[in-house]
Amino acid sequence: MSAAVAIYRGLMGKLDALVFDPPIDIALPNSIYEPRLTDDDVGTHGVPYLRPTLLLPDEIASTGLGDSANVRHQGTFQVDVFVPVDTGEVKARTYAQSIASHFKRGTVIDETDVEALGDLHVRIIRPPTIGNAQREDAWMMIPVRIRWFCDAPNA
Repeated sequence: MSAAVAIYRGLMGKLDALVFDPPIDIALPNSIYEPRLTDDDVGTHGVPYLRPTLLLPDEIASTGLGDSANVRHQGTFQVDVFVPVDTGEVKARTYAQSIASHFKRGTVIDETDVEALGDLHVRIIRPPTIGNAQREDAWMMIPVRIRWFCDAPNA
């Protein structure tokens, strides 16, 4: 398995391990996702969900000069938090802060978290940033950006 695939699986596995009460859906990349609806005494409402995206690595570089030096993959894992517009920004920011805390600076994701990583270690190198709220149709979206790097063998 390539380092890029292992890194993707590691980051997605770490996100999947985050527990929300009540549980929250994850709209997987390259999949069709229709937000769920729920009914209550007031009417029908959308159910909050997350949309993760592994942005292309910002940089791929060698950690040394020889051909046996590792290759450093570095990039951004963005998790967009979606809540219905009528829910308010506090709920979305609460979800966003939980994600930021789960991926705090210094976090190391390895095979104890996600078996697919093997000998690789994905490291969170900066505190995650929580962006401004944006409206997308009937949804409010807040992005959480997580900066990471992983040194992998030169294959």
